[in-house]
Amino acid sequence: MIQDMISTQTGRLLEILAQEQELLLAGRAREVVSLAAEKLETMEQLEKFLSTNHVQALSPQQRDQIRRVKTAASENGVYFEAVRNGMRHAIRRMETMHANAFVGSYTQSGGQLPFSEVTGGYQKRA
Repeated sequence: MIQDMISTQTGRLLEILAQEQELLLAGRAREVVSLAAEKLETMEQLEKFLSTNHVQALSPQQRDQIRRVKTAASENGVYFEAVRNGMRHAIRRMETMHANAFVGSYTQSGGQLPFSEVTGGYQKRA
């Protein structure tokens, strides 16, 4: 019976990780948060079963399932890192775009006035 529960939990965890991977690859990282509670609960139940029973009693099939869970979780970690790096890069690009933008006004010497030098007050320029 406990062996069946371990198989059920690892199977469910693999399903959740597959859904998570789909969302990450589709660029819907925000929706991954909705899976977190169920994933955590399933992992806690699996941990509880494994801690109360000897790991050596696991069948080769169950060991393979746990190995697949580990692999899927590692892959999703790489995807999460890619999303984080992409967001960081997008933010950096937005900051540099803002710094390089011009307000459509000119300085006394005829150069364009950068947006970053505008302090909120408007000055009449000719």
